[in-house]
Amino acid sequence: TSIEEHAFSYCFRLTSIPIPNNVASIGYSAFFGCSSLTNITIPNSITLFGEGAFSNCSSLIKINYIGQSDPTFGINVFAYCPFSFVNVLESYIGNTFCGSSVQIITLSCVFTNSDYFIQSK
Repeated sequence: TSIEEHAFSYCFRLTSIPIPNNVASIGYSAFFGCSSLTNITIPNSITLFGEGAFSNCSSLIKINYIGQSDPTFGINVFAYCPFSFVNVLESYIGNTFCGSSVQIITLSCVFTNSDYFIQSK
């Protein structure tokens, strides 16, 4: 299952969206220009981010990544996004979200009815 290219492009009123555990890829510019999107939780089922998937999401400040290694990324997946916090699992071994302006916070997760409940450790 995938979120197709341009599926939510320019949905200006979209503030958050739950990405189900069965989604394996997020298509080209799927959330491009969603200027009200403030945070996302990316499940461990995601193996591919298309080019520009979250580009120009000018309010995206927090990303919760519930995977243990890096998925494959197209170019400019998070271009022009001001995020400063990326939450990852303690077992995360990738480096995609590491950088001088990003604070890594380890999390533990409790799964309830296919929704994520995220707790700081």
